[in-house]
Amino acid sequence: MRFLAKASALVLGLLLLVSCGSEPGTQPDLPLEELDCPEGSILTWDNTGGPFLLNWCSSCHGSAVDADERLGAPIDINLDSYAEVHDKLDRLFAVAVVPGEDGVPSMPPDGRPPEAEIQRFAEWLRCGAP
Repeated sequence: MRFLAKASALVLGLLLLVSCGSEPGTQPDLPLEELDCPEGSILTWDNTGGPFLLNWCSSCHGSAVDADERLGAPIDINLDSYAEVHDKLDRLFAVAVVPGEDGVPSMPPDGRPPEAEIQRFAEWLRCGAP
C-alpha cells in the first residue's frame, strides 16, 4: 500500500510539472515553429531582430570581422542581413534564448543580454521573424 501511495504521488508530481510548463523566463522544449506568437505582436527585423543581432552577435558573426577577431565563431556564420539570419532561426533560438541544454553554448560567450532583450528577441523569433 505504501508503494502505491508513493507511486501515485510521483505520478501526480510529474503531471503537475508537465502541466505547469517550464520555469519563468525559460522557453518550452518545442520546435520554434510550434511556439506561440503573442497576438498583435509588432516586432520586426527593423525594430527587434536586426538591432539585437547587431548589438549582441555582429562583433563575432559579422562578415567584416576577420577570422582572428571572431573569438572562435565560424567564418561562414554571419548574421549581418535578414537573408543570412532567416535560415538560422532555430539555431538562434537555441543559443540566444535557451542555451546550455544538450551542449548548446550560451551566446555571446562573454555575457548574456538583459532578460528583457532576450524575451523580446524570443518573441520576434516565435512570430516567424518578420
